[in-house]
Amino acid sequence: MTDPGPQFENGQPAGQANHPDAGLKTSDGQERRFVSLMTRVSVAAAVLVVAFLIALWLVMTKTYPAKNDEGGLGRRVQVMVAQPQPVRRQFNGYGVAEAMDSADVPARVTATVASIPATTLPGAKVTEGQLLVQLDDTDFVNRADVIRQNIKTHQSQMASLDLEQRTLSTRVELLTEDVKLAQEELDRANSAFDQGVAVKAEVDRRKQTLLAKQELLLRADEALIQVDPRRDRLQSTLDAESAQLRLAEVDILRCKILSPLSGVIQSVDVEVGENVQVGARVSRVINLTRIEVPLRLPASSRSRITVGDPVQLKSAGAGRSVWHASVARISPEDDLASRTLTVYAELEQEPDATDLLAPGSFLSGTLQVARVEN
Repeated sequence: MTDPGPQFENGQPAGQANHPDAGLKTSDGQERRFVSLMTRVSVAAAVLVVAFLIALWLVMTKTYPAKNDEGGLGRRVQVMVAQPQPVRRQFNGYGVAEAMDSADVPARVTATVASIPATTLPGAKVTEGQLLVQLDDTDFVNRADVIRQNIKTHQSQMASLDLEQRTLSTRVELLTEDVKLAQEELDRANSAFDQGVAVKAEVDRRKQTLLAKQELLLRADEALIQVDPRRDRLQSTLDAESAQLRLAEVDILRCKILSPLSGVIQSVDVEVGENVQVGARVSRVINLTRIEVPLRLPASSRSRITVGDPVQLKSAGAGRSVWHASVARISPEDDLASRTLTVYAELEQEPDATDLLAPGSFLSGTLQVARVEN
Protein backbone atom coordinates (compact mmCIF):
# COMPACT_ATOMS: atom_id res chain seq x y z
CA MET A 1 0.00 0.00 0.00
CA THR A 2 0.94 3.52 -0.57
CA ASP A 3 1.54 5.96 2.31
CA PRO A 4 -1.14 8.68 1.99
CA GLY A 5 1.27 11.32 3.60
CA PRO A 6 0.31 14.00 6.03
CA GLN A 7 -3.27 15.14 6.00
CA PHE A 8 -4.13 18.89 6.04
CA GLU A 9 -7.24 20.55 7.23
CA ASN A 10 -8.09 24.25 6.82
CA GLY A 11 -4.50 24.84 5.59
CA GLN A 12 -2.86 23.22 8.64
CA PRO A 13 -1.63 19.77 9.26
CA ALA A 14 -4.16 17.30 10.62
CA GLY A 15 -3.99 17.20 14.38
CA GLN A 16 -3.09 20.93 14.59
CA ALA A 17 -6.30 22.34 13.12
CA ASN A 18 -8.18 21.52 16.29
CA HIS A 19 -5.31 22.76 18.58
CA PRO A 20 -6.58 25.29 21.21
CA ASP A 21 -3.70 27.97 20.46
CA ALA A 22 -4.06 27.99 16.66
CA GLY A 23 -6.39 31.05 16.49
CA LEU A 24 -4.24 33.11 18.88
CA LYS A 25 -1.09 32.69 16.77
CA THR A 26 -2.83 33.83 13.61
CA SER A 27 -4.09 37.00 15.24
CA ASP A 28 -0.62 37.96 16.60
CA GLY A 29 0.99 37.65 13.10
CA GLN A 30 -1.54 40.01 11.59
CA GLU A 31 -0.91 42.59 14.31
CA ARG A 32 2.85 42.50 13.74
CA ARG A 33 2.42 43.03 9.98
CA PHE A 34 0.15 45.97 10.62
CA VAL A 35 2.58 47.61 13.05
CA SER A 36 5.47 47.12 10.54
CA LEU A 37 3.50 48.70 7.73
CA MET A 38 2.47 51.70 9.85
CA THR A 39 6.07 52.20 10.95
CA ARG A 40 7.31 52.32 7.35
CA VAL A 41 4.62 54.72 6.31
CA SER A 42 5.38 57.03 9.26
CA VAL A 43 9.15 57.11 8.49
CA ALA A 44 8.53 57.86 4.79
CA ALA A 45 6.14 60.65 5.70
CA ALA A 46 8.63 62.13 8.16
CA VAL A 47 11.39 62.11 5.51
CA LEU A 48 9.15 63.85 3.01
CA VAL A 49 8.18 66.49 5.56
CA VAL A 50 11.80 67.18 6.48
CA ALA A 51 12.79 67.42 2.80
CA PHE A 52 9.96 69.84 2.14
CA LEU A 53 10.98 72.00 5.09
CA ILE A 54 14.65 72.11 3.89
CA ALA A 55 13.58 73.09 0.37
CA LEU A 56 11.30 75.77 1.78
CA TRP A 57 14.13 77.13 3.92
CA LEU A 58 16.51 77.26 0.89
CA VAL A 59 13.95 79.09 -1.20
CA MET A 60 13.26 81.61 1.53
CA THR A 61 16.95 82.33 2.21
CA LYS A 62 18.22 82.56 -1.41
CA THR A 63 20.02 85.74 -2.64
CA TYR A 64 19.17 87.68 -5.78
CA PRO A 65 21.86 89.20 -8.18
CA ALA A 66 22.22 92.95 -8.29
CA LYS A 67 20.47 94.67 -11.11
CA ASN A 68 22.39 96.66 -13.74
CA ASP A 69 21.04 100.14 -14.04
CA GLU A 70 22.60 100.62 -17.51
CA GLY A 71 20.02 98.41 -19.10
CA GLY A 72 21.01 96.54 -22.30
CA LEU A 73 24.52 98.04 -22.93
CA GLY A 74 27.07 95.36 -23.95
CA ARG A 75 30.74 95.09 -22.93
CA ARG A 76 33.11 97.21 -24.96
CA VAL A 77 36.24 95.54 -26.46
CA GLN A 78 39.04 96.90 -28.67
CA VAL A 79 39.21 95.35 -32.16
CA MET A 80 41.66 95.63 -35.10
CA VAL A 81 41.15 95.03 -38.79
CA ALA A 82 43.66 92.39 -40.13
CA GLN A 83 45.41 93.42 -43.32
CA PRO A 84 47.89 91.30 -45.38
CA GLN A 85 51.46 92.52 -44.94
CA PRO A 86 54.65 91.54 -46.83
CA VAL A 87 56.86 89.38 -44.59
CA ARG A 88 59.84 87.06 -44.94
CA ARG A 89 59.70 83.61 -43.44
CA GLN A 90 62.26 82.64 -40.82
CA PHE A 91 63.70 79.24 -39.99
CA ASN A 92 65.73 78.33 -36.92
CA GLY A 93 68.53 75.78 -36.71
CA TYR A 94 71.59 74.82 -34.69
CA GLY A 95 75.18 74.04 -35.58
CA VAL A 96 78.84 74.17 -34.55
CA ALA A 97 81.25 76.75 -35.98
CA GLU A 98 84.16 75.41 -38.04
CA ALA A 99 87.23 77.11 -39.49
CA MET A 100 87.28 76.89 -43.27
CA ASP A 101 91.08 77.27 -43.42
CA SER A 102 92.92 74.95 -41.03
CA ALA A 103 95.85 72.55 -41.33
CA ASP A 104 97.20 69.59 -39.42
CA VAL A 105 100.88 70.11 -40.20
CA PRO A 106 102.58 66.69 -40.66
CA ALA A 107 106.19 65.54 -40.70
CA ARG A 108 107.15 64.55 -44.25
CA VAL A 109 110.37 62.76 -43.29
CA THR A 110 111.39 60.40 -40.51
CA ALA A 111 113.81 62.29 -38.29
CA THR A 112 114.48 63.59 -34.79
CA VAL A 113 113.23 66.98 -33.60
CA ALA A 114 116.32 69.17 -33.40
CA SER A 115 114.75 72.40 -32.16
CA ILE A 116 111.46 74.22 -31.71
CA PRO A 117 111.44 78.03 -32.06
CA ALA A 118 110.29 80.05 -29.08
CA THR A 119 107.46 81.44 -31.23
CA THR A 120 105.93 77.99 -31.71
CA LEU A 121 103.46 77.98 -28.82
CA PRO A 122 99.74 77.19 -28.61
CA GLY A 123 97.78 80.41 -29.11
CA ALA A 124 100.65 82.21 -30.85
CA LYS A 125 100.09 83.84 -34.22
CA VAL A 126 102.05 82.59 -37.23
CA THR A 127 102.43 83.68 -40.83
CA GLU A 128 102.57 81.53 -43.92
CA GLY A 129 106.06 80.06 -44.35
CA GLN A 130 107.10 80.63 -40.73
CA LEU A 131 109.29 77.91 -39.16
CA LEU A 132 107.37 75.72 -36.73
CA VAL A 133 109.74 72.81 -36.03
CA GLN A 134 113.34 72.04 -37.12
CA LEU A 135 114.21 68.37 -37.67
CA ASP A 136 117.72 66.90 -37.71
CA ASP A 137 118.88 66.85 -41.36
CA THR A 138 122.37 65.32 -40.88
CA ASP A 139 121.51 62.02 -42.56
CA PHE A 140 119.95 63.72 -45.55
CA VAL A 141 122.90 66.12 -45.97
CA ASN A 142 125.38 63.22 -45.91
CA ARG A 143 123.31 61.26 -48.40
CA ALA A 144 123.20 64.26 -50.71
CA ASP A 145 127.02 64.57 -50.51
CA VAL A 146 127.46 60.89 -51.42
CA ILE A 147 125.12 61.25 -54.38
CA ARG A 148 127.00 64.33 -55.59
CA GLN A 149 130.26 62.37 -55.54
CA ASN A 150 128.63 59.57 -57.51
CA ILE A 151 127.35 62.07 -60.04
CA LYS A 152 130.86 63.50 -60.46
CA THR A 153 132.22 59.97 -61.02
CA HIS A 154 129.59 59.23 -63.65
CA GLN A 155 130.23 62.55 -65.34
CA SER A 156 133.96 61.70 -65.54
CA GLN A 157 133.06 58.33 -67.04
CA MET A 158 130.86 60.11 -69.56
CA ALA A 159 133.74 62.39 -70.56
CA SER A 160 136.05 59.37 -70.90
CA LEU A 161 133.45 57.65 -73.03
CA ASP A 162 133.24 60.66 -75.33
CA LEU A 163 137.01 60.63 -75.71
CA GLU A 164 136.97 56.89 -76.39
CA GLN A 165 134.32 57.37 -79.05
CA ARG A 166 136.34 60.04 -80.82
CA THR A 167 139.44 57.81 -80.71
CA LEU A 168 137.56 54.81 -82.08
CA SER A 169 136.04 56.92 -84.83
CA THR A 170 139.52 58.07 -85.91
CA ARG A 171 140.83 54.50 -85.73
CA VAL A 172 137.98 53.22 -87.88
CA GLU A 173 138.73 55.87 -90.48
CA LEU A 174 142.41 54.93 -90.53
CA LEU A 175 141.70 51.20 -90.71
CA THR A 176 139.20 51.80 -93.48
CA GLU A 177 141.90 53.60 -95.47
CA ASP A 178 144.42 50.86 -94.64
CA VAL A 179 142.02 48.15 -95.86
CA LYS A 180 141.48 50.12 -99.03
CA LEU A 181 145.24 50.25 -99.66
CA ALA A 182 145.64 46.54 -98.90
CA GLN A 183 142.83 45.78 -101.36
CA GLU A 184 144.64 47.80 -104.05
CA GLU A 185 147.91 45.94 -103.38
CA LEU A 186 146.08 42.62 -103.66
CA ASP A 187 144.55 43.70 -106.98
CA ARG A 188 148.00 44.63 -108.33
CA ALA A 189 149.44 41.32 -107.17
CA ASN A 190 146.67 39.41 -108.90
CA SER A 191 147.24 41.41 -112.10
CA ALA A 192 150.96 40.68 -111.99
CA PHE A 193 150.29 36.99 -111.32
CA ASP A 194 147.97 36.88 -114.35
CA GLN A 195 150.75 38.47 -116.47
CA GLY A 196 153.26 35.94 -115.13
CA VAL A 197 155.51 38.49 -113.45
CA ALA A 198 154.55 37.51 -109.86
CA VAL A 199 154.45 34.28 -107.94
CA LYS A 200 151.46 32.76 -106.13
CA ALA A 201 153.10 33.24 -102.71
CA GLU A 202 153.16 37.00 -103.21
CA VAL A 203 149.43 37.00 -103.98
CA ASP A 204 148.68 34.92 -100.88
CA ARG A 205 150.77 37.22 -98.67
CA ARG A 206 148.91 40.28 -99.94
CA LYS A 207 145.59 38.53 -99.37
CA GLN A 208 146.57 37.56 -95.83
CA THR A 209 147.54 41.13 -95.10
CA LEU A 210 144.13 42.34 -96.37
CA LEU A 211 142.26 39.85 -94.18
CA ALA A 212 144.19 40.90 -91.07
CA LYS A 213 143.42 44.58 -91.67
CA GLN A 214 139.74 43.80 -92.31
CA GLU A 215 139.60 41.98 -88.97
CA LEU A 216 141.08 45.00 -87.19
CA LEU A 217 138.52 47.25 -88.88
CA LEU A 218 135.72 44.92 -87.83
CA ARG A 219 136.83 45.01 -84.17
CA ALA A 220 137.13 48.80 -84.24
CA ASP A 221 133.62 49.09 -85.73
CA GLU A 222 132.26 46.77 -83.03
CA ALA A 223 133.90 48.78 -80.28
CA LEU A 224 132.56 52.02 -81.77
CA ILE A 225 129.05 50.62 -82.02
CA GLN A 226 129.09 49.60 -78.35
CA VAL A 227 129.90 53.15 -77.23
CA ASP A 228 126.32 54.43 -77.67
CA PRO A 229 124.68 51.68 -75.52
CA ARG A 230 127.34 52.26 -72.85
CA ARG A 231 126.60 55.96 -72.97
CA ASP A 232 122.86 55.31 -72.63
CA ARG A 233 123.40 53.08 -69.59
CA LEU A 234 125.71 55.62 -68.05
CA GLN A 235 123.26 58.44 -68.79
CA SER A 236 120.43 56.45 -67.14
CA THR A 237 122.57 55.95 -64.05
CA LEU A 238 123.45 59.63 -64.06
CA ASP A 239 119.79 60.61 -64.35
CA ALA A 240 118.86 58.28 -61.48
CA GLU A 241 121.58 59.75 -59.30
CA SER A 242 120.40 63.26 -60.17
CA ALA A 243 116.84 62.32 -59.15
CA GLN A 244 118.13 60.87 -55.88
CA LEU A 245 120.02 64.11 -55.30
CA ARG A 246 116.88 66.15 -55.84
CA LEU A 247 114.98 63.94 -53.39
CA ALA A 248 117.75 64.30 -50.83
CA GLU A 249 117.71 68.07 -51.23
CA VAL A 250 113.91 68.06 -50.87
CA ASP A 251 114.22 65.97 -47.69
CA ILE A 252 116.70 68.53 -46.36
CA LEU A 253 114.14 71.26 -46.99
CA ARG A 254 111.39 69.14 -45.43
CA CYS A 255 113.36 69.02 -42.20
CA LYS A 256 112.24 72.62 -41.81
CA ILE A 257 108.52 72.27 -41.07
CA LEU A 258 106.86 75.54 -42.10
CA SER A 259 103.38 76.86 -41.49
CA PRO A 260 101.22 76.33 -44.62
CA LEU A 261 98.98 79.31 -43.79
CA SER A 262 98.68 82.37 -41.63
CA GLY A 263 96.69 81.98 -38.46
CA VAL A 264 96.94 80.86 -34.84
CA ILE A 265 98.65 77.74 -33.50
CA GLN A 266 96.09 75.41 -31.94
CA SER A 267 98.55 72.81 -30.62
CA VAL A 268 102.17 71.64 -30.75
CA ASP A 269 102.40 67.84 -30.62
CA VAL A 270 106.18 67.17 -30.50
CA GLU A 271 109.12 67.90 -28.21
CA VAL A 272 112.84 68.34 -28.76
CA GLY A 273 114.59 64.97 -29.10
CA GLU A 274 111.43 63.12 -30.09
CA ASN A 275 111.60 60.91 -33.18
CA VAL A 276 108.75 61.60 -35.59
CA GLN A 277 107.53 59.37 -38.42
CA VAL A 278 106.32 60.34 -41.86
CA GLY A 279 102.73 61.63 -41.64
CA ALA A 280 102.76 62.25 -37.88
CA ARG A 281 101.16 65.58 -36.88
CA VAL A 282 103.56 68.04 -35.33
CA SER A 283 101.23 71.06 -35.06
CA ARG A 284 97.77 72.38 -35.93
CA VAL A 285 97.24 75.87 -37.34
CA ILE A 286 93.82 77.55 -37.69
CA ASN A 287 92.92 80.65 -39.68
CA LEU A 288 90.06 82.56 -38.00
CA THR A 289 89.22 84.77 -40.97
CA ARG A 290 86.67 82.50 -42.65
CA ILE A 291 84.16 80.59 -40.51
CA GLU A 292 81.31 78.34 -41.59
CA VAL A 293 78.41 76.94 -39.58
CA PRO A 294 76.42 73.93 -40.84
CA LEU A 295 72.83 74.54 -39.74
CA ARG A 296 70.11 71.87 -39.61
CA LEU A 297 66.78 73.23 -40.87
CA PRO A 298 63.40 71.59 -41.61
CA ALA A 299 63.30 69.78 -44.93
CA SER A 300 60.11 71.68 -45.85
CA SER A 301 62.13 74.91 -46.08
CA ARG A 302 64.18 73.77 -49.10
CA SER A 303 61.86 75.36 -51.67
CA ARG A 304 62.18 78.78 -49.99
CA ILE A 305 65.90 78.92 -49.14
CA THR A 306 68.38 80.33 -51.68
CA VAL A 307 72.11 80.98 -51.65
CA GLY A 308 72.82 84.42 -50.20
CA ASP A 309 69.97 84.49 -47.68
CA PRO A 310 71.04 86.30 -44.47
CA VAL A 311 71.60 84.27 -41.31
CA GLN A 312 71.80 85.64 -37.79
CA LEU A 313 73.99 83.52 -35.50
CA LYS A 314 73.73 83.61 -31.72
CA SER A 315 75.95 81.90 -29.19
CA ALA A 316 74.31 79.61 -26.69
CA GLY A 317 76.75 80.51 -23.92
CA ALA A 318 77.21 83.58 -21.78
CA GLY A 319 77.11 86.95 -23.46
CA ARG A 320 74.66 86.02 -26.22
CA SER A 321 76.86 87.49 -28.96
CA VAL A 322 75.42 87.91 -32.44
CA TRP A 323 77.15 87.43 -35.81
CA HIS A 324 75.77 88.06 -39.30
CA ALA A 325 76.43 85.50 -42.01
CA SER A 326 74.90 84.35 -45.29
CA VAL A 327 74.04 81.03 -46.90
CA ALA A 328 76.93 79.88 -49.09
CA ARG A 329 75.91 76.27 -49.89
CA ILE A 330 72.90 73.97 -49.51
CA SER A 331 73.12 70.21 -49.08
CA PRO A 332 71.67 68.33 -52.09
CA GLU A 333 69.74 65.72 -50.08
CA ASP A 334 67.71 65.55 -46.88
CA ASP A 335 68.44 63.50 -43.79
CA LEU A 336 65.93 60.66 -43.70
CA ALA A 337 66.19 60.14 -39.93
CA SER A 338 65.67 63.76 -38.81
CA ARG A 339 63.88 65.10 -41.93
CA THR A 340 66.24 68.04 -42.08
CA LEU A 341 68.55 69.63 -44.62
CA THR A 342 71.93 71.26 -44.01
CA VAL A 343 72.75 74.81 -45.06
CA TYR A 344 76.26 76.19 -44.71
CA ALA A 345 76.40 79.73 -43.39
CA GLU A 346 79.69 81.55 -43.94
CA LEU A 347 81.06 84.74 -42.45
CA GLU A 348 84.34 86.63 -42.64
CA GLN A 349 85.83 88.35 -39.63
CA GLU A 350 88.98 90.16 -38.63
CA PRO A 351 91.39 87.99 -36.60
CA ASP A 352 91.92 90.92 -34.20
CA ALA A 353 88.21 91.60 -33.63
CA THR A 354 87.06 91.76 -30.01
CA ASP A 355 83.86 89.79 -30.61
CA LEU A 356 85.53 86.88 -32.40
CA LEU A 357 83.59 83.75 -33.37
CA ALA A 358 85.78 80.84 -32.32
CA PRO A 359 85.61 77.44 -34.05
CA GLY A 360 83.84 74.85 -31.95
CA SER A 361 81.20 77.26 -30.64
CA PHE A 362 77.65 75.88 -30.49
CA LEU A 363 75.32 78.37 -32.19
CA SER A 364 71.67 78.89 -32.96
CA GLY A 365 70.95 80.40 -36.34
CA THR A 366 67.92 82.27 -37.66
CA LEU A 367 67.65 82.26 -41.45
CA GLN A 368 65.48 84.87 -43.14
CA VAL A 369 64.50 83.97 -46.70
CA ALA A 370 64.87 86.61 -49.40
CA ARG A 371 61.47 85.94 -50.98
CA VAL A 372 58.66 88.16 -49.65
CA GLU A 373 55.20 86.66 -49.00
CA ASN A 374 51.91 88.31 -47.94
